[in-house]
Amino acid sequence: MRTLFSILLSLLCKVLFSQTEPPVISNDKFEMYFKSEPLKISDLSLDAFVKNHGPDFMYGIESCITEANFPKSDSLKPGTMKRIQIFRIIKPATSQECVDFIKKQGGILPGAHGLAMAYVLIKSKFPFGFPILGFEEQKNLPTDERGIRIPVIGYYHDGRGFCFDCDTWEGGYWKPYKHFILFFSDP
Repeated sequence: MRTLFSILLSLLCKVLFSQTEPPVISNDKFEMYFKSEPLKISDLSLDAFVKNHGPDFMYGIESCITEANFPKSDSLKPGTMKRIQIFRIIKPATSQECVDFIKKQGGILPGAHGLAMAYVLIKSKFPFGFPILGFEEQKNLPTDERGIRIPVIGYYHDGRGFCFDCDTWEGGYWKPYKHFILFFSDP
């Protein structure tokens, strides 16, 4: 049985050593994987990124990853400070559920520009062998014969390199423990 002293000591430790950051809004479909320190956003052209970092992508950069298909987000202004957060999907989730979760966190949907920016800033923190989805509002995503296209970046499990391509918005659920989502947030 706990004594009054141990209860008070426990409460005091919680107050003294608690983090000042707001807690992650709980959701049974997502769990925190990584949260960066505040990082400075730079001006990044997606076409220049593809040209400059193409050799890093052993498995290629899909032809849909272009400035024309993915216009820059007004929310990721050069010179501003943002955190990058990566969450693991732990229960089946639709694309809309992923977007809704990001918005409830106060997050900024990254799109292809955000994934490219995250690659430049924190690629060593990417989960090994798993794709990271870069959601954006549906109206800002390109479509083709396969449907609405979502940018995806990942480090292949064989350790030979990265891939930057597109997946489809439609098609059921994102698999638990097989996919991650990334977004930006204010510091």
